[in-house]
Amino acid sequence: MNFNFATYMKTCAEKLKAIGHTEETPKFFRISSLAQLDELLSMISDIGYPAMLIHDNMDGAIGDRSTSNNYLDVPNYTFYVVEHVSLNDHDAKQQAILNCKNIGLKIIAKMLHDKLDLNQGLTFLQFDNIPYQTIGPIGDNCHGMMFTISVPNQAQITYNADDWTT
Repeated sequence: MNFNFATYMKTCAEKLKAIGHTEETPKFFRISSLAQLDELLSMISDIGYPAMLIHDNMDGAIGDRSTSNNYLDVPNYTFYVVEHVSLNDHDAKQQAILNCKNIGLKIIAKMLHDKLDLNQGLTFLQFDNIPYQTIGPIGDNCHGMMFTISVPNQAQITYNADDWTT
């Protein structure tokens, strides 16, 4: 089973009580760049916080670390958890960052749970290194945390002579 990042994260946003995404109170968004993240958080002032955003752009690596000809596609998936903070309220900013980190860790805990249950395509979730980084101010003075995960899968690398002219 392949991991479907967008579906998985939307389900997390809906089921995690701390976020509680619904169609009436949107708190889950898909973006394709940091500029779009900034624009979205600037333009939408009535979204509920904390909000979860996922990065739709694809990046990763193709490799064969063990030289076994079992090629891997190692995609990187990025998600953000953000909260709105009043301007120049440094204590609120630090609290928002901590809240966002805790929410992100709850999502990662669910991923680990699903990995152990061989569920949702997370069997190969790489847990040896999940980087996170503080973000903000972005948009209308939002601050939060960015997390990056990787869920390798078999790469479909096959040489076919019919694909080439001689």
